[in-house]
Amino acid sequence: PGHLELPAPRLARIRDVVFVRPNFRMGVLGYLAAKALTNSTYPHTSGNYGLLDAVEALRWVKKNIVHFAGDPKAITVLGHRAGATMLTAIVASHKVEDLFAQAWLSSGSAIFPGVPLVESEQQSQDQYIRKLNCNERDDVCLRRLDVEELIDNVPESWMKVEHDLPRVDENIEQKHQWLVQDGVIIKEHLSEVWKRGNLTVKVVIGTTAHADATKALYEEKPEWTEEEVKAKIANSMLGNNITDLFKRYNATWSGLSSMISDIRTVCPLLYLARQIPSTPFYVVTETRGDSHVADVNFDVDAILEHYVPKTSEQRRYFAAIQQIFYRFVSLGKFDQHPSDASNNKILLIGQDALTHPDYPNCDLWIANDYVPRYARID
Repeated sequence: PGHLELPAPRLARIRDVVFVRPNFRMGVLGYLAAKALTNSTYPHTSGNYGLLDAVEALRWVKKNIVHFAGDPKAITVLGHRAGATMLTAIVASHKVEDLFAQAWLSSGSAIFPGVPLVESEQQSQDQYIRKLNCNERDDVCLRRLDVEELIDNVPESWMKVEHDLPRVDENIEQKHQWLVQDGVIIKEHLSEVWKRGNLTVKVVIGTTAHADATKALYEEKPEWTEEEVKAKIANSMLGNNITDLFKRYNATWSGLSSMISDIRTVCPLLYLARQIPSTPFYVVTETRGDSHVADVNFDVDAILEHYVPKTSEQRRYFAAIQQIFYRFVSLGKFDQHPSDASNNKILLIGQDALTHPDYPNCDLWIANDYVPRYARID
């Protein structure tokens, strides 16, 4: 959903599937928790409108997909980045009912709301609504504002997503969380839902090895020499552990982006997956072109054929991940080796798909409390 591009048209024919891409509200239009909005609606709550949009879209698909030659009992949802974060929350909600059978969640966030609605409302009032010259009880004031004014006044800190090493001055307690415990769709911290282990849908969670290798970070230095990589780490919260880190990571652009991705996305998602019983986890390790990284879009780009593989290595990877994904869609099965699934093994998808008992270096970040503490928040 959301920013995912439509798949290559031929996929619907050769894979015998029907693709549906819903739209939903995002940003403050989709997730603003505000006391004025809570008081003016029933039930008395606010925020998470984007989640409710997605739920309504799923209800429509469930009801109508049969008219497009689809099977309402075999609906698979694919979420990528913020879309995966949304779907993770929906999967854990009682509102999921029987709207879909399974979910494939790619590169979402592993951090979910842990504060009550009233605290989210107060943060919105202090950091955002006051700038709009609306008081905390005046919903009419908010509803009369132009969309441009609502969007232009969103605090920069709300929009910032961390794709870098943890900073010395990074305050994780003040990070804005768009999702809220609204009491309607998110009634409790999602970790409590995971502990009970009573999910009604099958879930696959995964990401790419360099999910946080952004263009902005790549262009920060012309070459990313060994000295520049070491200087980057020295100026971060990891500065005291440089010697130990380079026993695990190369002092290259690829090594740096792997380290950042492990802290912000890969290891937090592995940590999340292991809280949910019998949830498979994959990491794409095949790299794209001359960048020498497996960027955040490399799994869904192959699944939906957003690019044409140019080398024999890319074609093997392309075939491997498509086979895994569409087998899950058609049969509800993920693991190629059933005995491995119960052992919490990880599927590393490169030119071939191979199971491994663990992902390198996640033990380090989890043991030292960097994960999930510094996980990326959408």
